[in-house]
Amino acid sequence: MKKTKIFSLLFSSAFLILSSCNKDIDFSPVIDVKTPLQNQSFAYGDTIFVRAEIQDKIPIVSVSVSLVNSAKAEVSPQQIKAFDQKLINTYNEIVLDNLQLESGQYYIHIIARNESNSKSYFHPIQISGIQRVWNGLFIITKSSSQGLDVLFMDTIGIVSPFLNVNGDYLNSDINNKYQRLVICGSKTGDLSAVNLETKNIAWSVSNQSSLDNPYFYSLFVNSDRVFCGLRNSEIRSYDFSGTLAYSYSLSGQRYAENILVTSDRVYAQTTDVLGGIKRLIQFYTGSSLSITDHTIPMEIKSWFWQDGKLLVFANTGNTGRIYFYNYINNSFTLLNNTPSAIVCATPFLSPNYFVVCTDGVYVYNSSSANSLHNVISKTGILNMVFDSQIQKIFIQKSNQLQIYSYPDYQKTFEYNSSNEIVNLHLWYNK
Repeated sequence: MKKTKIFSLLFSSAFLILSSCNKDIDFSPVIDVKTPLQNQSFAYGDTIFVRAEIQDKIPIVSVSVSLVNSAKAEVSPQQIKAFDQKLINTYNEIVLDNLQLESGQYYIHIIARNESNSKSYFHPIQISGIQRVWNGLFIITKSSSQGLDVLFMDTIGIVSPFLNVNGDYLNSDINNKYQRLVICGSKTGDLSAVNLETKNIAWSVSNQSSLDNPYFYSLFVNSDRVFCGLRNSEIRSYDFSGTLAYSYSLSGQRYAENILVTSDRVYAQTTDVLGGIKRLIQFYTGSSLSITDHTIPMEIKSWFWQDGKLLVFANTGNTGRIYFYNYINNSFTLLNNTPSAIVCATPFLSPNYFVVCTDGVYVYNSSSANSLHNVISKTGILNMVFDSQIQKIFIQKSNQLQIYSYPDYQKTFEYNSSNEIVNLHLWYNK
């Protein structure tokens, strides 16, 4: 009996010691935000002074600070600082100069990491956004196989030439904060940033295609960076002065054909050069080492950050599917199926999304209702954009632009182009 008691005591002591060690290892940093106050109000043009005390039982190695919206999607770039201390008093400034900021609830997102764990903290604030002025709509068209015409439709529907760009077309996007229209080619077109105020190309990255192999494969533009996928298994990011900011290497021979950057991570759907296998890879924005890299059974058409997960609109064969992707355990949760294949999706009036399918436009409610219903029955739609300020829907077909009113979904205007239309972009200014 004595031996049994002694053994039990020794076992209990050893267990307590090991448990104590494990608690130290698993301990997450404690974050205490000193300024701003919770739900403090700010307006466009203000500077938010973020002061926080962060402590841990083991040294903290890095702290990142950014601003996210009510859906927890990043609206300011991450500010990342390296440390090697158990107690940190950190200071950051966030300038509210993003023209996309609308009035409402926002959060200061702080992530503190030690050697084995991390802590994510969302500090609520209120922001009064700027009243954006809608200048009009850019219509990108192919003037030839080796040239693009950028047309501009003003607020009363008059279309006029804006700019000619040499080379073929891959993708384009707009950044209203820097007043830049970014256009990217594939085999012959450069990556170019057009100054919307001067109508000149502010900077460009030369296309280095080889024979029939495209050089650029994808384009993604956020509030402060331009990301592009290149032929040599690489993703590059440029700032809006045209300086190379960072690059991410993809293992093996493959290219990134769909990029999303949000919530301190870079996500890319890639395709193998040989075999065409689809994969999903993710990086931290400040690290070239991949976090996860795995095959996926679908082709992603559009994706967005929402409530700590990725909302993914994808196709499996001819079937459209809507998923939540959990980036931590790499799992997809099926939310809904669409009646036909998905072309693209775009958010509007959260938590709603317009989903363009091959048989028309649907409204998808991403809340617990998870509803999907048709609002426009029409084939041949290639793209659409929505302006909440003027309550208009712009629908792109091969050679036609159609404008619908919202929320009654009635067609109010039509523009027919002699050239193929490849993209639409809403232009805002202060």
